[in-house]
Amino acid sequence: MNLSQPILIISVIYFLSSVNTQAQVLNVEKFRMDADTSNVWAGNLSLGFDITKRSKQTLQLNNESDLVYLSRVHAFMLINDFTVVKVGESISNEGYIHFRTTFYRKKIFAPELFTQYQYSQDWGLSERILFGGTFRYMVHSSDTFSASVTSGTMYEYERWAPENAANITKKVIKSTSSANIRGEITPTLTLLLMGYYQASFSDFLRPRLIGDLNLQFTISRYLKFSAGFNIVHDAKPVKGVQSWTYELKNKLIITL
Repeated sequence: MNLSQPILIISVIYFLSSVNTQAQVLNVEKFRMDADTSNVWAGNLSLGFDITKRSKQTLQLNNESDLVYLSRVHAFMLINDFTVVKVGESISNEGYIHFRTTFYRKKIFAPELFTQYQYSQDWGLSERILFGGTFRYMVHSSDTFSASVTSGTMYEYERWAPENAANITKKVIKSTSSANIRGEITPTLTLLLMGYYQASFSDFLRPRLIGDLNLQFTISRYLKFSAGFNIVHDAKPVKGVQSWTYELKNKLIITL
């Protein structure tokens, strides 16, 4: 991985102290099944410093904003994440915008629709556009613990321009499934585990696997600190792109 020793030590300290790559999911899972919550706006704003391993070692500055509206029946979520990346001596950027609607959010079975736009110059991903739908099954929900699974279908369009490889365009319909666990370890410490399985129907046993391990520490009513670990394995990467990637992410979150 060619990480220098000081950076590696700092990363391990951050990882062991607090882990969270997607704090907006914590808020969504917390409010999704709350029968007493309706007609409410909620949001986060976060800033962070990251270390990433994709095709090269990188240093990142990250900012993220999340906005959730909960009506009496449905939930609407807008998630934005933009990053400036230093790769060696060059600087690039990456980001995504994700919009999701959960219908009948208080039900055990809840349909969802989503769409996303994503790009990553470091990764060689010029753009990824996807949209689809899933059904969410809430296995358990309480104030301190929740578990859910989802399954559905999405359409994915990608344009890749990897370094030292030909440009590639991909269009595919995929199955997408996930398992999510959120647990409150203490009143100020929350754990989130997420796993995703995404694969084309014609080659279902060669998926894209995504795993997130997250902890979030509450400093005050309006301020939280998080760090996180995310790993991705693509069994069918485009030429010039690594099949394994990982990400360490640390940030301060302002809760609105």
